[in-house]
Amino acid sequence: AIERHGGYRPPDQGEGDSVFAVFSVAPGAVACALDFQRALAAEPWPDQVVLRVRVALHTGALELRDGRNYAGLALNRCARLRAIATNVRGRDLP
Repeated sequence: AIERHGGYRPPDQGEGDSVFAVFSVAPGAVACALDFQRALAAEPWPDQVVLRVRVALHTGALELRDGRNYAGLALNRCARLRAIATNVRGRDLP
């Protein structure tokens, strides 16, 4: 979904099982996030599995460091948004 919507996934960023991606335009990031959530919802998970996923988006300028990694306030804010995201139960994806 990242590549399909014009994004790039730096190889050295993201902690644990998280995924970090950058997009040159915000609509690509939004479309990627929606595709990702729809794909997860469409998977045939076993009945006892409760999957909770957090997605955060933030726009702003980033600085490319060492040709591979990004830094900047928008990145820090997005990480904080992801950290406080909550699961909305009982709502279907569009």
